[in-house]
Amino acid sequence: MIGAGVAGLAAIGTAQSLGAIVRAFDVRPEVAEQIESMGAEFLFLEFDEDGSGEGGYAKPASPEFIEKEMALFREQAPEVDIVITTALIPNRPAPMLIPKSMVETMAPGSVIMDLASENGGNCELTQENEIVNHNGVLIDGNSNLPSTMAYHSSQLFSKNIEAIIDHCHSEEGFKLDKEDEIIDGMLFIENGEVRHQPTKESM
Repeated sequence: MIGAGVAGLAAIGTAQSLGAIVRAFDVRPEVAEQIESMGAEFLFLEFDEDGSGEGGYAKPASPEFIEKEMALFREQAPEVDIVITTALIPNRPAPMLIPKSMVETMAPGSVIMDLASENGGNCELTQENEIVNHNGVLIDGNSNLPSTMAYHSSQLFSKNIEAIIDHCHSEEGFKLDKEDEIIDGMLFIENGEVRHQPTKESM
């Protein structure tokens, strides 16, 4: 994970919940604690420079810092399966962090998810709203990921409804077995009577 702002921390949490081993880097040293609290390893750069800017964003780095940063990324690239980049600087093009030469050190089947594609991208090969296949490495430049949420949320909800209906079926057909803890918990009203009053904890 390159960049541990709101999007980066959310991605770390999701990756951790899916069982991934997560390494994260950010130029702002104060986010190290947040990264580690999410269960990820913070990639520490031994360089005396604070990349924190105004409003929680990063500020442009010195050439010396960038050189150290790129060396760290070149070391990590061949070892990782997925790179998610979120690095942005307000009112400037997204910083170039993954050049073509670095992509070519990654194993075929690896993925780069460039969340900065709308501002030019953090990867040299990123094309906005396109998926580029470079020697088997996929670079996803989707600039509007939130627009995909409704589709997946609908899938998740419909799958839950399907599971509930399937659970209520037996050899006798559709049946609400009130002895079943799951079914009983779903029945709030039966024949006009409230079965479960809200508790103080649920309000």
